[in-house]
Amino acid sequence: MCPPDEMDPQEVQAREEMTGEWPGQFLLDELHLAEMRAIIWSHLDGGSTLAAVAREMGISAHALGDFVRGVVLHGENRDKVASWCEAKPRPRVSAELVAVGVLAAWSPKLHMRQVRADIAKAVLLAYRARRIRLPSDVLDALSTQ
Repeated sequence: MCPPDEMDPQEVQAREEMTGEWPGQFLLDELHLAEMRAIIWSHLDGGSTLAAVAREMGISAHALGDFVRGVVLHGENRDKVASWCEAKPRPRVSAELVAVGVLAAWSPKLHMRQVRADIAKAVLLAYRARRIRLPSDVLDALSTQ
């Protein structure tokens, strides 16, 4: 096998995709998390309680509450949430929510909700300062952070 710098670019890309190390994987993961949060929010908006949904999933209400507010779940809890969401209809998720999640990814759990809100607020302020009108769905998505 040749060293990485001598590999065919297509082979390098294929290896990255297979090992999950390619840059797009991070975006796809964040999109999947945003979809799962949207599925859960739709159940909460439909009258289910956080505790009831958490019970159905087999995780604590505290862990589920953290997740819907932007904290990333790991291991068994993430698997349980993903499994529960799998059979549900996939919602359309705002690209702006995914972008906020990507930018907030390095925040510690304790500060995740506020970091996401601060990022969204900074985006809204930057557009407002330049008198650029954003579409209402973008405004709604960023305002809910």
